Amino acid sequence: MSEETEFDAPSAAELQMRFTQYRIEKLVAVGGMGAVYRAVQLSVDRPVAFKILSPKYAENEKFRERFGMEAKAMAKLNHPNIVQLYDYGESGDIIWMAQEWVPGQTVEDVLDKEGALDPMEAAAMVAQACEGLGYAHKQGIVHRDVKPANMMQDDGGNIKVMDFGLAHASYWAEPSLQSEEGARFATTEYAGPEIWDMEKEPDHRVDIFALGVLLYEALTGDRPMDPYRPPSEMNPELDPRYDEVVMRSMQTLPEDRYGSCAEFLGALREVVTTPRGPVKGQLLTGPVTGPVRGPLTVPVAVAAPQAVPVAVAVAQPGQVIPPPKKKSMTVAWVVMGVILVLIVVLVAVLTGGGDPKPEEPKGGGPSTAELAGNAGGKVTMHNGKPETGRERVARVAREQMEKLKKMEEEEAKKPKPKPEEEKKGKQAPKGKDATKGK
Repeated sequence: MSEETEFDAPSAAELQMRFTQYRIEKLVAVGGMGAVYRAVQLSVDRPVAFKILSPKYAENEKFRERFGMEAKAMAKLNHPNIVQLYDYGESGDIIWMAQEWVPGQTVEDVLDKEGALDPMEAAAMVAQACEGLGYAHKQGIVHRDVKPANMMQDDGGNIKVMDFGLAHASYWAEPSLQSEEGARFATTEYAGPEIWDMEKEPDHRVDIFALGVLLYEALTGDRPMDPYRPPSEMNPELDPRYDEVVMRSMQTLPEDRYGSCAEFLGALREVVTTPRGPVKGQLLTGPVTGPVRGPLTVPVAVAAPQAVPVAVAVAQPGQVIPPPKKKSMTVAWVVMGVILVLIVVLVAVLTGGGDPKPEEPKGGGPSTAELAGNAGGKVTMHNGKPETGRERVARVAREQMEKLKKMEEEEAKKPKPKPEEEKKGKQAPKGKDATKGK
């Protein structure tokens, strides 16, 4: 995180004297940018997060003008995953705003306490942030400082992104507000490379870069470092498909990233809702950058070869495993003969051989083939009834199978020789016959 020097924030009692339309209850947080108080908007009896910015921002006229424009746009945002801005204004050397009060903790606190989250929980967290940012992008507003400290998780686990517009306002302020003090509000680990180009205004894809970093941190408990290690290498139990989602969103060039939050969200949902493939294997790592429409230079999962299980009979003590039964050679020859007959019949049907072609009726009426129910086939007569080629092949096959079945039944009825008799029949003759041919 960028280093921020805390300013001397006034107490709740001191602030109460200047803002009588609010009941300032207590100071809850102080940072280099400003301070946050829990308060109540008296006119509607509504709890609010009352935020004041450091006086150095109020001294910058360009910042005040820019923030006023951004605040008006921010107040129009109404989405369940965005902290809503209720009001803002200036009072002397203080720029203030009243935001929706979210009971809970920042996502930064969540990650600091828990480290790596369950993959489903991490995906749900990032998906909610993506929903809110996507809605803001459609309204023409880019956050430019997406990070865990700028997100709240309420008591029900819902994620709300806050502080829209502050980074945008500071981006075009005087150089003194873009210095190493972090007044530009960009946190190095979450900022896309283009955020540091002061001559260009970053578009919505800078937020997508930050979402990728957030997903990486939520999945692994660490921020991506150099040299880069894919999430599934940090956690081998993790679905390697998360690697591509992270890598795609964190590409160096904006045009190589997902083109919208909807694309990012679609890729993340694909990983969560579809079964994962094999995860065993070796990870081959490559550089971070890569083209968006071609193959990414990202880790590739190489599935390890798996042995096919083979059932093996194991003899138990005192048990004799009989040799596998040999099929009768007679049955095998019969099967081969049936196959040859079927082939001959099929060739005869397809080539038009065999039965003569029936005479077609004159006068434009239906042909014999059409009457037989097969307009494209050759029709013959069998037992006084028309029979198409397809029907003839089916009949011959049926007859041959019936013959085969009868032969197998007859073969099964024959008495089987006993093992002792088979063994005796195979023994060589004794006496003179045994030495014959020596």
